[in-house]
Amino acid sequence: MTKSSAAINGVFVKIFNLGVLLTGKPNSGKSELALTLLDRGHQLIADDYIEFGVDKEQQQLIGSCAPKAQGFLHIRDLGFINIKKMLGKQTITDHIPLQLAINIDNSGLTLDQIEIAQIQIPQLSLSRPDAILVETAVRNFALQQQGYDAEVDFNK
Repeated sequence: MTKSSAAINGVFVKIFNLGVLLTGKPNSGKSELALTLLDRGHQLIADDYIEFGVDKEQQQLIGSCAPKAQGFLHIRDLGFINIKKMLGKQTITDHIPLQLAINIDNSGLTLDQIEIAQIQIPQLSLSRPDAILVETAVRNFALQQQGYDAEVDFNK
């Protein structure tokens, strides 16, 4: 694995054992969304600046946080908060492969891909930063990765 191949602005969290990158315009609610997800039992890898290394053998990106910023989340109107001290050490983790990006924008639900360090990553766009929608999207993505399609099942 290379030391660092790309750096992305966003919030990188572990949701149901999947590495999920939250992206969006400034002040779109990414960090507040991450805080809600952490409070619901998920884990923070990095906020604002995520470092990605490429595992060429597995053809995947491994996201991590700069050591001095690990465990910190910047919340608009509150400033920096220490997640480890506030919610416990179980709410942070060092690194995880990136498997899904969720972009918070106003376009509604769409599915496409983004490219980071020449690796294609599935990306969902959601119209609002809602923790239950994100959790549901991640669970649905995991089912799709296992070959299940709810729309096909419904149409049966």
